[in-house]
Amino acid sequence: MKGLGIFMRKPRRRPYGYRPARYRLFSPFALVGVLVPVVLALIAVGFIFGLPHLASHAAANVNGDCALIVPPNPLSAQGLATPYQLVATDPANGPCHEANPAQSAFIQGAVINPATGHISIYNPLVIDQGTKAAATPVVPTLPNGAVVGLWFGSNGNTLTLKGSGGSLHQGHCVNGLSGSIFGQVSYCNAPAFFQAANQAIQAGKLVPPALGKAKDGLPCPTSRDFSIVDQDQSDNVTTFYLITPSGKVAQDTKANVAALGGQVQKNGSDERLITVVDSALGCIPW
Repeated sequence: MKGLGIFMRKPRRRPYGYRPARYRLFSPFALVGVLVPVVLALIAVGFIFGLPHLASHAAANVNGDCALIVPPNPLSAQGLATPYQLVATDPANGPCHEANPAQSAFIQGAVINPATGHISIYNPLVIDQGTKAAATPVVPTLPNGAVVGLWFGSNGNTLTLKGSGGSLHQGHCVNGLSGSIFGQVSYCNAPAFFQAANQAIQAGKLVPPALGKAKDGLPCPTSRDFSIVDQDQSDNVTTFYLITPSGKVAQDTKANVAALGGQVQKNGSDERLITVVDSALGCIPW
């Protein structure tokens, strides 16, 4: 009514299909936008907490009880150059492979010349049963009257020596007591080697160096030092092997590394730990 100065606003016509905000349909795209981050977060949590379980389960499936087939005449030059064969102690528990760092076995050989007291090192090779070495092992030259000692180590739980052609008797090999092996370690002809070494020391032909003094002012450690050893002191060996890209094994020599490539397989041992500690302490291992 114009006379009263009152203006009546004409109601606006709402477009067809309009719904008030509180009655609008929930967009499926918005639902996806909310759920996707939630699902991804749940997957991430499951991966983080589930991965260690999967890894431990996979590790539990690895057969840690392996055996080495000792070749005939293991203390001879040809026996030293003949690869040992790695097999499962019980095949029902799964195979054993030298390229697997959780199963690999290692051998360290020491040769003393009683005439001079000189000691040289030769490490026989370990390969999987039924395979060939990536490179033919070098046949060592042994001096007349040489006394050979062999020591064995393993990254698995236990390592059992198995004979072939009377090799355990020929090598004077000891794996433990009857029905109870030592575990990861064993040896062949070690008492005779140490007897020859002690005789050479008494004769002045073999002179062990003084321990020396470390940077901390204390004597340099040995494999009997409680700063180095654990409850099974001096176990395992310092031998390295070369694992080629194809999974075969060779002796870790400069020539093989240059020709074959690959990576080094190591045995965890107190003796190898000494070399690392000595380097930090300014000591020289013998």
